[in-house]
Amino acid sequence: MLPKSSKKKKRLYHSLNIIFMLIIILPLAVFFYLGNKYDFLHDQYIKPLMAGILIYTFAGVFFLRKIFDKIINISNEFSRKVVTGLPDAAFEDGGDEIGNIVVSFETIEAHYKEANRQLESKAKLLTLLKELADLCYITRDPNEVLFFTLERALRMVDADVGSILILDENESRKFIMRASIGHGDRIKIGDEIDFESPA
Repeated sequence: MLPKSSKKKKRLYHSLNIIFMLIIILPLAVFFYLGNKYDFLHDQYIKPLMAGILIYTFAGVFFLRKIFDKIINISNEFSRKVVTGLPDAAFEDGGDEIGNIVVSFETIEAHYKEANRQLESKAKLLTLLKELADLCYITRDPNEVLFFTLERALRMVDADVGSILILDENESRKFIMRASIGHGDRIKIGDEIDFESPA
């Protein structure tokens, strides 16, 4: 069984051979057809002209092959680095070299988007902690601190209704409401709520 890089080279060089045939065969066929029809194949300048065209074509194919080699090497390097750094990268076994480069960029982009999302989430949390620390310097009222904490927590999770309940020290089966947003007059600060209460 051929190694993976060898398979890639074989696949890409197969494409190169097809390009070569398209560049050479059709023009040569037309040239010989016209040469036979108008009888200019015996002209003294035809052979040097044909040799020049063939040399020019082979030089073009040689440079194309060099470019394809660079593409293969870049694809191999990208794939190796991405698979090493991001094990969840999904490369197709039969994928072409350009496709692997595209998959590498897409995987890197998805990874950095996720990393950026996590950083934004941590930045919001740090901002909240800083605001709470600043508030503790301004007020010593625990109810204000709890209300501010609830307000910021609801904003972080994009919610409209929430409350902070603290377990009653004297009655372990009851909660005491310490902060509330969005409940209206149904629940007030200081209200006691039974542990089994559906509310």
